[in-house]
Amino acid sequence: RDSIFNSITLGLSAALVTMFAGVIVSYVIVKMIVRGKGFLEFLGMLPFSVPGSVIALGVILAWSGKFGINLYNTVWVILVAYIARYMAFSLKSNSAALEQVHDSLVEASRASGATPWQSLRDVVIPLIRPGMIAAFFLIFLPALRELTTSVLLYGPTTRTIGVAIYTLNEDGETVYACALAAVALVLIVGGEILIKRFFEKKQVDNGGA
Repeated sequence: RDSIFNSITLGLSAALVTMFAGVIVSYVIVKMIVRGKGFLEFLGMLPFSVPGSVIALGVILAWSGKFGINLYNTVWVILVAYIARYMAFSLKSNSAALEQVHDSLVEASRASGATPWQSLRDVVIPLIRPGMIAAFFLIFLPALRELTTSVLLYGPTTRTIGVAIYTLNEDGETVYACALAAVALVLIVGGEILIKRFFEKKQVDNGGA
């Protein structure tokens, strides 16, 4: 039960944080003319090309008190690793959605007196909401079964589903490991069904409009 709760909580938290952070970073990359935005995109995509074990080691080195903050052996260190690892999913999904929003819409809102934040909140986000939801599930579902990063970062009370399945199997408890894997499979398939129904409904609404 603790592993299921931890995985769902970490998956939801990482998906929400990464989704909104990805919107802000993608907006800077796609819609704003600023120096260094190419480097910002590179930093966001870099963790996706790095093995999970390397990310875990980097998080351990960075968040074990070296900079005055010690998150090691807590659930927060796993959350930081998840955010770093899955940021690329959010950037790509939100960037693709933002590219479909014409610049004239943002310019019209700015000409009407809206601030950049108001333009983002009232004009851009409602239009890219499907991309944001897609990014959410693209992060949440892999986070449910994540192992390579979590297995190096978990503590006595922060096991995830992937870690629990791995440790049960290593201890010879194959039946329990299979049962927990079945639970994880049900959660992932349920998430996939929600995504499919959401986009089918969106297509019907758009077709009716």
